[in-house]
Amino acid sequence: MPRKKRSAWGALTQVDATTWRIRFWASGPDGYRRRSKTIRGTRLDAERARSELMLAHSEDAPCPTVGEVWDRWMLPDLERRAEAGDVAATTITQYRYGWQRHVAPVWAHVQCDAVRPLAVQQWLYGITANAAKQGILLLRMALDYAVRYELIEHNPCRERYVMPSKSTVERRDAGVWTERAPRRRARGGGGEPIPGSLRTTFPGPAPPATLCGVRRHTPSPPRRSRPPSPRA
Repeated sequence: MPRKKRSAWGALTQVDATTWRIRFWASGPDGYRRRSKTIRGTRLDAERARSELMLAHSEDAPCPTVGEVWDRWMLPDLERRAEAGDVAATTITQYRYGWQRHVAPVWAHVQCDAVRPLAVQQWLYGITANAAKQGILLLRMALDYAVRYELIEHNPCRERYVMPSKSTVERRDAGVWTERAPRRRARGGGGEPIPGSLRTTFPGPAPPATLCGVRRHTPSPPRRSRPPSPRA
């Protein structure tokens, strides 16, 4: 089996004792695509040839984006599998919706080699549990294609991430509450204490208007006019 050696640029594969194949992405008359070159000699000769190729193509088009991987490889492959009966049509519909709703707004314009685990984790923290489950699945699939076509060496979505819990579906991010959240917590059914700024001193469930910070307007009593002072 050919031995493959990966580096930061291109993939070097040993075909036999004196033959090496370099696979890399570069621009040409037919556009930016994957290319290969065969080198005969030692490993040192192959490494030197790869360094020369990297220098020659250092200003070529950058690594394709996550959105380009979806359009160029992932979606067409899914559609072919659906036509062959390997994937249900409803699954493709769900994938399309999940991609447009959760993945594309954040990752479509990001180059594949620029996706970092920290950015992925922060993205997961900012969405609900169901969105995170579907989003990380689709992003992982897209970057698997990037690994397959040697755009990147490792899929960062293969790391283990902390997923949001189901209780975060109703969120209080940035101090914004949903309409039902204060009512649930007033009845003791929210699972979290009411913040001090929203607590009340009277017994029983608090009125929603009070919990939402709305005060009833109580007109002030009319001010009594002073009697005119007697003239001296």
